Amino acid sequence: MDWLDEGNDSPWGNVESVEEIAPGIWWIETDYHGGVSLDEDRLSEVPQLWRDNLFAGDGWFEEDCDWVLAAALFPHAFPELSWAQIAEIFEDSFPEYDLPNPPDGERKQAA
Repeated sequence: MDWLDEGNDSPWGNVESVEEIAPGIWWIETDYHGGVSLDEDRLSEVPQLWRDNLFAGDGWFEEDCDWVLAAALFPHAFPELSWAQIAEIFEDSFPEYDLPNPPDGERKQAA
């Protein structure tokens, strides 16, 4: 994705590194901060309420909290985390949002 090339701007400054962690999902790092960005197809799967309230703006999931929204919708992109870990972080960070259904074979956490 050309707009995510190193040296281009992100909400956190110039992109220093970018890694496609799954098709259409990128982890971005800058001098200052970083997070996740989604292509248009993945972004269309994000509830509008979530998109309207992203700290860094629509399409940018900052690394402190918003990243877990992307992880909850696309857990395969975050294989280092179990669904239980994603669910716990999601519910702690965003108790006002409904946790998406877990991937096949996982159980939804009780609130």
